[in-house]
Amino acid sequence: MKIRIMLATFAAVGLAMAADTSLTSLPPAKKTGGKPLMEALAKRQTNRTFATKALPKQTLADLLWAANGVNRPDSGKRTAPSARDRREIDVYALTKDGAFLYMPDEHALKLVNPSDLRVSSGTQEFAHDAPVTLVLVVNRKRQNMGGSGNWWAERLGAIDAGIVSQNISLFAASAKLNSVVLGIFDAKALHASLKLEKESEVHLAQPVGFPPKK
Repeated sequence: MKIRIMLATFAAVGLAMAADTSLTSLPPAKKTGGKPLMEALAKRQTNRTFATKALPKQTLADLLWAANGVNRPDSGKRTAPSARDRREIDVYALTKDGAFLYMPDEHALKLVNPSDLRVSSGTQEFAHDAPVTLVLVVNRKRQNMGGSGNWWAERLGAIDAGIVSQNISLFAASAKLNSVVLGIFDAKALHASLKLEKESEVHLAQPVGFPPKK
């Protein structure tokens, strides 16, 4: 009888986890194709104009995986290196449907705010037009090198965020998307709206989208 009760309890927990509506699975990233690396480097550039057309789910999945996804499932290591393998960079995707945290291990999106937060991601109007803005956040607890004010931790966090940003830029060039890196944004509003921990810090925002039609 006890065994049956335990099995029923485990089944109920499993169903509850499966019913977690805050997680949205992404299609597996396409890890072949695209432009050769040297061609992507040649095409990489800053573009500040965007069509408002939403990115297809597959393109968004590929973009997030390229940014900081898991490329070695046996160890969970990422497409972007990080100091001491802390994996302290969190990638948030801001869209008209809400703000989502990219979960690399699950290759899924977790809803953190149902509001459109793109208006906080940059002071320029074009930042509000892009269908998705990726916000890169340094998670100081995961970095485990001291909080804000520790110059070495802040330096390494900035370096790691920059590497992820370059992954985004190269993917955009390969996929014929426009992108731009923003350093001026409403950091205080984003911190609150993304429900970040006190120790976490927003480092940059990067709108990505299709070029506008000529």
